[in-house]
Amino acid sequence: MADTPRKTAQPGRPGAPDVFEEAWFKELVGVPPEAVVRELTYVDPAHFPSRAFVAAAARPDMITPYLLAEIARSPEEIASRIEKAPYDNAHYVFHVFAFYFLALFAETRAWGPMLRFFSRPGDLALDITGDMVTEDLPMLLAEVWDGDIEPLRRLILDTRLSPFVRSAGMSTLWLLLHDEKVTRDEAVAIVDEALEASEEERDPTFWSLFLMDAAQFQEPSLKARILARLDRVSRIGGRLDPGPEDIEATYGESREEIVGGLRHYERLDNLSDYMAALLGANAGQAREAAGSAGEREAMAALEAAAEAFDPAAPRTPLRRAKVGRNDPCPCGSGKKYKKCCLRTVN
Repeated sequence: MADTPRKTAQPGRPGAPDVFEEAWFKELVGVPPEAVVRELTYVDPAHFPSRAFVAAAARPDMITPYLLAEIARSPEEIASRIEKAPYDNAHYVFHVFAFYFLALFAETRAWGPMLRFFSRPGDLALDITGDMVTEDLPMLLAEVWDGDIEPLRRLILDTRLSPFVRSAGMSTLWLLLHDEKVTRDEAVAIVDEALEASEEERDPTFWSLFLMDAAQFQEPSLKARILARLDRVSRIGGRLDPGPEDIEATYGESREEIVGGLRHYERLDNLSDYMAALLGANAGQAREAAGSAGEREAMAALEAAAEAFDPAAPRTPLRRAKVGRNDPCPCGSGKKYKKCCLRTVN
């Protein structure tokens, strides 16, 4: 059964908060789009651009062409912009804003460009988007699905791509199946094809991710092949994490448990808080600079989110006898082990 569709918090839509009726908010609607884009392009993490953020969220029709143009850039072009920061502490982040806003708006025109962005060989696209790929990319892609499965299939099968990008593709496919946007036969056929296409793959990180991703589909006809591939790769390159017991456990998970690890609607529905934390914003200074009671109240909530997330905090993996891929990471980050220190171990 598919999830109940998420209600996006935008003016004129069900569930829109009272803030959209406040005077300070209405003033932001008239801000020129070029000014909004400029404020969201190079950001000092100590000063989250709250006014520009709200202005962009208020006018999807205004900001969406700029967002689509941004994700159509190549990773190389964005990397160049990142390196050309105009002042100290300036971080180029408009591409990150673009991915999340387009998902918030459920903009189907973003499906193709998003997949093309991450379909470039190498790790550059992964490097310039950080944890977005492992934490949120499946959810973001599923939100902008346009009905064409082929570009997602190509991404999953492309052995030149980062294993984390391909894993995100597999998780996207699972969400589309869960949402009844693709049939089970379509999804299983792609997983089966990926198993065949990766026959010569030797990267243990790829297999650690892919075999668990494949197991999440809980397809009885694939289980023996997944376990056989796990045994074969382990004999060639040493024991993998996951082990057979992890595959068995994943086959026994409920759909709610799996979707809970892939889809975080609370991040989209409280996007300003999440983005501020993601960028390491100093919410206290942002709150001090806010110009109205309504904004100060919003910044108070943002402050709590930012204080709970410190990207500079050291996270040293701890050792224990056995950490399952879906267990909380022992480093204390709050993430699942497979989304955190497993990649370091591999």
